[in-house]
Amino acid sequence: MFERTVRRRLIVVVALFASLGLVLTSCSSDSDDTAGTSQSVPASSIPGLPITTGDLPTVDAPANSKSMTCREYRGLDEATRVAVVKELGVKQNQRLVAGVVATMCLNLPDDTVAGIIERLPEVAR
Repeated sequence: MFERTVRRRLIVVVALFASLGLVLTSCSSDSDDTAGTSQSVPASSIPGLPITTGDLPTVDAPANSKSMTCREYRGLDEATRVAVVKELGVKQNQRLVAGVVATMCLNLPDDTVAGIIERLPEVAR
C-alpha cells in the first residue's frame, strides 16, 4: 500500500513538471505579431516557482552517491545533486530529475536516492 502511495505521488510530481514544461513552451512565440493574442508570462514572474537559469558548475559526485540517503541529498547544492543523479545513471533531464528527487526526498528522508530514482518512470530517467 505504501509503495502504491509513493508511486502515485511520483506520477503526480512528474506529471506536474511535464505540464508546467508544456505550458511554458507553448506560451512562447517567435512571431512579432501579437495583436489579438495573449502575451506569455515569464516563468520568473510566477511567485514561488523554483526556476533556475544558467549553467551549473561541473562538480564531481560524492563518493557515497550510490548509498546516499535522501536526508544527505537534501543538504547538497543543485550542482552536486545533478552530479549525483548523473552518477546514478540518469541520462537525460538530469536537472529536472534532480529537482523531482529532492521533492520526493522530503517525505522519504531515510530512503536512498538510488531507490527513489528506480521508482521513477523510465521516461523520467
